[in-house]
Amino acid sequence: VPENPFGFVMNKPEGWVPIGKDEVELSLKRLDLKETTLDRFLEQNQGTLPIFTYVRYKQDTFTGLNPKIEARVIRIKTTDPVTFKVFKPAAESALRAIAREFDDQKYVVAPSEVVVGGVHSVYHVSEFTIKMKSGSKHRVRSRTYMVPRGTYFFQISFVDEPAVSDLSAEFDRLVGSVNFSK
Repeated sequence: VPENPFGFVMNKPEGWVPIGKDEVELSLKRLDLKETTLDRFLEQNQGTLPIFTYVRYKQDTFTGLNPKIEARVIRIKTTDPVTFKVFKPAAESALRAIAREFDDQKYVVAPSEVVVGGVHSVYHVSEFTIKMKSGSKHRVRSRTYMVPRGTYFFQISFVDEPAVSDLSAEFDRLVGSVNFSK
């Protein structure tokens, strides 16, 4: 993945296509979301620094739900480094709030503790239905990891559509490759 000043390192997903912030926002606007949900998703991008976003297929060659891998760094609103004991309940609460945006959300793995790159972290795996403005519906799976690093944290997200293409093994390999050079 691209070098970054935060020391986040992960293997590059083979054959995936990098996209920029404008393409990410454009793909969100293709979803048939309640206006408040779309506003919240776009608002989440404020105050965060994307490290990378990859999609499985070139945007203009694919219809439907394009699997996505994304990492961003998010500042924690504190000047003192946050301990995992403090971070964990806040991260679990944030993951539950994201999941509530979807009426038929179901946990595959409820927010739980996991170690990523040697760092105690929080993650969840959930499934829900996404409706596209074109009228199609897709049952997607989202796995999100939140990895604290002092006064900021990394959010790493993986989205696929298991009934079409189960990318679990690839996502597991990528999470296993995460480490921190700082």
